[in-house]
Amino acid sequence: MKILQQEDKNAIYKLACLRADELLDELQNIYTQLQLDKGQETKSTAGDKHEVGRAMVQIEEEKLQKQINEAQRNSDVLLQLNTEKCSIVKLGSIVQTNKNTLYISSALGKIDWNGNTVMCVSVQAPIAQALLNYKVGEKVQFNNAELLVEAIL
Repeated sequence: MKILQQEDKNAIYKLACLRADELLDELQNIYTQLQLDKGQETKSTAGDKHEVGRAMVQIEEEKLQKQINEAQRNSDVLLQLNTEKCSIVKLGSIVQTNKNTLYISSALGKIDWNGNTVMCVSVQAPIAQALLNYKVGEKVQFNNAELLVEAIL
């Protein structure tokens, strides 16, 4: 694992924004298709079956709407991040430890960049909470492991 530089952070930020936008678009497209499918459905002679089907669609719509709202929040968080170098771990930091590399931003999963795997995690994630306010060279205990903060961007 190579130590990342500021230009790497800028690229990772752009990839995270792209991933957040793609996820939001995908969820919105699914929701739109669900709305179209529901609108095209006509009441059949099997009335109870039809009503159960509509109820299931309604439940699916509600789940999708929650996912869309979460994806929008992730996107909004990214837009507010400062991409400048940090001296302590905080929201917007990329933290390299002896075990992993984390981007304290939004819960977007893995981003592979120049041979490094960067996990995009929310500031509310337990590992992010454990690392907040630490500096390069400091150690933190997390899940029975000792993490050494090797670099912060």
